[in-house]
Amino acid sequence: EQERVAEWETLETDCCVVHYLEASAAARDIETIRSLIDSSAREVENVFGTEIPPMEIVLLDVLWGNGGYASGELVISYLDRDFGPTTPDTVAMTFVHELAHGASRTLEGDAPWPLDEAIAVHVAGGHFKPEDVAARAAVLAERGELLPLGEFLDEFPALQHETRYVQAGALAGFLVETFGWERFLDLYTSDGNTSDVSTWFDNAAGEVFGLGINEVDDAFTEWLSLIDPSTERRDLDLTIRLQETRRRYQATYAPYQNFFVYGSVLEAGSPVVALREARQPEYVAVEALISWTQRLIVDDRFDEAEAAIKEVAAIVETGQI
Repeated sequence: EQERVAEWETLETDCCVVHYLEASAAARDIETIRSLIDSSAREVENVFGTEIPPMEIVLLDVLWGNGGYASGELVISYLDRDFGPTTPDTVAMTFVHELAHGASRTLEGDAPWPLDEAIAVHVAGGHFKPEDVAARAAVLAERGELLPLGEFLDEFPALQHETRYVQAGALAGFLVETFGWERFLDLYTSDGNTSDVSTWFDNAAGEVFGLGINEVDDAFTEWLSLIDPSTERRDLDLTIRLQETRRRYQATYAPYQNFFVYGSVLEAGSPVVALREARQPEYVAVEALISWTQRLIVDDRFDEAEAAIKEVAAIVETGQI
């Protein structure tokens, strides 16, 4: 019934044109969402010091990847059965993250993808939830998992999701703290004139900061060495374990068809792709367990979260619920 009656509806807010489906969680909560989007847009505009141009936002009633992406449209999952990294208390950060992508698109230059994510994580104050991103990067450095900057930039698409966003956000934080926001934007808007990301950064950092990539890397590593990682060790470990387990579950039981919609959800031909999810009680139960485990981590209930992660992992590995 939900799929049969679903049609796209449109709402104009102060900043954006929002597309959502009838008979969805977004339709029910649309006035709250309007307020979230406009307050998020004001937050982003205050950081960038400029007005965000009109943007298209598409709200899905199914979990897509990690909950959002920026393509031709800003696409954000908003659903009751959200078993991704977002919780109801942190959903506004997803709007800030994606709107930061939208704002950065208006800037000149050809900044590579790692810097796109770096600026979005920095502006949002974390990745899907409030986090001390620098302390999380210090955990990676402590473990020997912080990559040399050149390798990090060139291999970014293939790296583990949470760790690459942590290192990107911490790098942005370091550059802003060291050189200031305006000079960081000068870096971001540089014309690197190369498809090789590390070379782009080397050229841009030399032009803007007077430092090569290796010198920036040394200073970044030294900066992290002065930060206490203890507050983030267990949170980061459990977050990575949960999200990797959740992705394995998602790939098997709740796949999302990127090839249908990545260019434009609205032009995919049917709203069902943005709506359909498994209805069997077993799937509902597992997704509720994953969602609850994420809330445990957010609430620093780490022992309970660790036990729950083991339970989810056993379900994914055995197929038995």
